[in-house]
Amino acid sequence: MAEKPDTLEKVIAVERELDDRLAVERSKAEAWLEAVRRELEQSKASEIAALRESASKQRDATELAAREQADASFARDRAVVDRLRSVGDAELRRLLEQRLAALWPGRPA
Repeated sequence: MAEKPDTLEKVIAVERELDDRLAVERSKAEAWLEAVRRELEQSKASEIAALRESASKQRDATELAAREQADASFARDRAVVDRLRSVGDAELRRLLEQRLAALWPGRPA
């Protein structure tokens, strides 16, 4: 009979050891998960910062391209205006009559 209490004590000791190991492993797993979470948060923050920087650069490039395109268009329009200012009334009348004839064939003169 003395053997049974000894066996019971061994079983209880093994259970305690397993509980202790489980607690240690649980603690390690929680620490690992926390480290992974922090790493993911940091990675996400870095990616967001990179995306914001990229978007800012793209916006700046788009604004510059639009400004350059507007400047070029303005310069072309200015050249047309300057050229038209130098055209005399007789030439303008001739051009107008040509345009009207193309739009309204057989119109009264």
